[in-house]
Amino acid sequence: METGNEEKPENGNRGAETERAIWEEVQRRSQRRITWIVIGCGLAYGGLTRALFAIEFLRHWLGGAASATFLFLTPFSMGAMVAFLGMTLTQKRGISYWGVAMPTLCLGIGIGVSVVTGFEAVFCVLVAAPILWPLTILGGILTALIVRKTTGGRTYISAVVLLPYAVAPLEQSLELPEEILTVENHIGIDAPREEVWEQIASVPAISPEELPWSWVHALGFPKPIAAVLEGEGVGAVRIATFEREVSFFEWVTEWAPGEAIGFSIDADPQFVPTNAFDQHVIVGGRFYDVLDGRYEIRMGDDGGLVLHLSSRHRLNTHLGRYASWWSGLIMSEIQGSILEVIRKRAETGKDG
Repeated sequence: METGNEEKPENGNRGAETERAIWEEVQRRSQRRITWIVIGCGLAYGGLTRALFAIEFLRHWLGGAASATFLFLTPFSMGAMVAFLGMTLTQKRGISYWGVAMPTLCLGIGIGVSVVTGFEAVFCVLVAAPILWPLTILGGILTALIVRKTTGGRTYISAVVLLPYAVAPLEQSLELPEEILTVENHIGIDAPREEVWEQIASVPAISPEELPWSWVHALGFPKPIAAVLEGEGVGAVRIATFEREVSFFEWVTEWAPGEAIGFSIDADPQFVPTNAFDQHVIVGGRFYDVLDGRYEIRMGDDGGLVLHLSSRHRLNTHLGRYASWWSGLIMSEIQGSILEVIRKRAETGKDG
């Protein structure tokens, strides 16, 4: 009898533990379900906002996906939404989870899907990521702190979700600041001055093997094909061609055989397909244009020849130094690749 009495509490404890384990498993599954629902809501918000900002007839109001409003406020609002919904629906106040981890995961999934589907180019993501991620986390952390200290927050999150749409027209009402960016590169060449001049005056077709590897081309920027000179002297024209049927007309403005050649650049959108470069910035468009270029052959300190290549670019954006830094980095890489091709050709006496 005593043995039977001792087993009943033990069986009862086992039953309670089983029920507790089942309940905890149900809770875990429920939490996972809520987590994915919240992430889905964040993705839906980000995707819808991206789509609306891309609609052509709304550009005059929203400004497009290259606007400062979209790049700064959309990720902030998405991170805030994820944090608010997660902490409200689960009643958990973990800032590191709902304020940092889940907004980061949501953005990562969104970026991954947009790249895989071809909606965004890898280069676009590379440029935008240093802005998107910090702003997403900032929105998540700030909202998590607010939710932790208040019981409501619906008015707050409603205002935050609508923030990009409210600020975008204000940004579009402001005049875009203009900046003229100059990019300069140089390279030493062990060849006669006349040979270098021939290589810069007119550039015959460049084979893929001649171009050095470049991260810019690896990310999808068109590779240069040729820059053929028609005529000689000031007023002549060089037709610079790139992959994907991209063409620029370079009108010669300076002609000093053996010394320098300068040209203005006409980036007619008719000869620059909108899908050739980044879809958000059209060469010759509202935000960006390439103005002119110049080659100059100089004597180096060691008595050898140094070829200098410089170009000027127009930037109209509210992104300021961030945009000019990226533009300078990209153009410096492209110009460096072209100079390397010219160096190899001049030193080997090869014309393509």
